[in-house]
Amino acid sequence: MNSFVPNIQNKQRTEYVDVISAIMLIFMVYTHCAQIFKWTDSFIYVNSFYLFESYMVWFFFKAGMFYKEKPMKDCLISSYTRLIVPYIYWMLIGFLVLIISDYFKGQSETILYYIRTNISGCIKTGAGAANMPLWFLVTLFIFRMTYNMAQSKLPSPVICAFSFIVAFLLNCVGDFKPYWIPNSLCAIGFYSLGFILKDYKLSKSLFVVILLFYIVISVFEFSAVDFRTNNLLKGFYFLWIIQSFISVELFIYVFCKLGRGNTGLIWNIFKNIGKNSMIIYVAHWSLLIISKLLLFYL
Repeated sequence: MNSFVPNIQNKQRTEYVDVISAIMLIFMVYTHCAQIFKWTDSFIYVNSFYLFESYMVWFFFKAGMFYKEKPMKDCLISSYTRLIVPYIYWMLIGFLVLIISDYFKGQSETILYYIRTNISGCIKTGAGAANMPLWFLVTLFIFRMTYNMAQSKLPSPVICAFSFIVAFLLNCVGDFKPYWIPNSLCAIGFYSLGFILKDYKLSKSLFVVILLFYIVISVFEFSAVDFRTNNLLKGFYFLWIIQSFISVELFIYVFCKLGRGNTGLIWNIFKNIGKNSMIIYVAHWSLLIISKLLLFYL
């Protein structure tokens, strides 16, 4: 543990966490733009993952950094209010947007069809086609409740190791559904890591070492996992865990350094985006569907 130095929670830490969240959120929105507008074969899209493969991992790791144990009732109430309520609200908005979009594209179905397929999607994958990115809120709700219950009984390293091992075994099964079981386990693993390392940051020497290691594995055996489905896309599952963890730590080190005394316009813009990441997250899919409708069908 001598390779780490204390990083006490303070205003500076909150700011660089918000800035990293903004960067990861912007990248996530970009990936969804690429999917909706058919850019996924572009050079930029394909190669951008070498830098931002950990974009979903970051949000779970960050949540662990700020974890505080609560009574189960309080955890349930706060998690329901912050996660399930906006999930329901924005899923209904997405449902209406999807129906309107399909109508103008000449692809409309019966209301019963939309209800049935979206409920099925929510059960199997965590979110229906009405607002697919909302799976994250379901997973966040599940692992917050699970971790809060388990953390009082088991050491965080045990929870972390167990979660990653079971997630890996489910990955070996294949396309395991419902997706929210394996992705919640994987999320708990990274959440635990965030909690364990919440008060530490890399020293300069260790930063250089793991940066070189990250470059080497990116060149020779880059690994990728679709976090939502827990399906291995490339490389090795446990190497992806290590690679993602290293990537997160590199981002923390760099932006912690950049944030020292930084009050510039760009820094403040990203900081404010990070602070308001939830509303951007829940709303962006519907806005993209509307944008595509306006650009190509009206």
